[in-house]
Amino acid sequence: MLATAMVIFLFAFILVGISLLPQVLLPFSGVYFVIGSFLIFASLGILIINLTCDSRYYCLGLFN
Repeated sequence: MLATAMVIFLFAFILVGISLLPQVLLPFSGVYFVIGSFLIFASLGILIINLTCDSRYYCLGLFN
C-alpha cells in the first residue's frame, strides 16, 4: 500500500509539473493541475493512514 501511494504521489507531481507549461504547448493545462492536486491529497491521506497504523503496531510491539 505504501508503494502504491508513492506511485500515485509521483504521478501527481508529474501532472502538476505538466500543468506549468504554457497554454500554447498544452491546452487545458489547468485540468492537469486539478487532477494532480486531487491525487496528491489522496496519496498523502493514504500515506498518513498507513504511517499511523504502522507506528501504532511498532509502538505496541506487535511486529516481531
